[in-house]
Amino acid sequence: MQCQNLPTTMMRDEVMKNILLVEDEDALTNIVGFALRDEGYGVKRSQSAEEALRLCGSHKPDLIICDVKMGDMDGFTLLRELKKNETLKNIPFIFLTAFDGSEDRKKGLRLGADSYITKPFDLDVLLDNVRKFVPLENRANE
Repeated sequence: MQCQNLPTTMMRDEVMKNILLVEDEDALTNIVGFALRDEGYGVKRSQSAEEALRLCGSHKPDLIICDVKMGDMDGFTLLRELKKNETLKNIPFIFLTAFDGSEDRKKGLRLGADSYITKPFDLDVLLDNVRKFVPLENRANE
């Protein structure tokens, strides 16, 4: 599957903060991607964890938002692999998933996720989490 860049906007004199969205559901990717873009973030999309791992190696994102269940490799495994890499291990990581059991949440956080949000979700909660981990320069003084 191909990585897709979602349209981005950039404020003048601001360095674009890039988010990697790892999700295999197109509708959800579009909703979240456009909301992030409207906030001023650059968004890259990956439909698989394997592809996301390759992308992180070539274009390190400022934040990763990831589903747990995907076809080739699950999000837990992706996070484990990222944590093994000195260059990638400190990228903030948010799970956005339908896996809503307390054991799944504990597992995600124990592996090093910074946040664990379950579907269905409130878009404002997700955006608040994104802003917390990757603040935009132009919003720092708001």
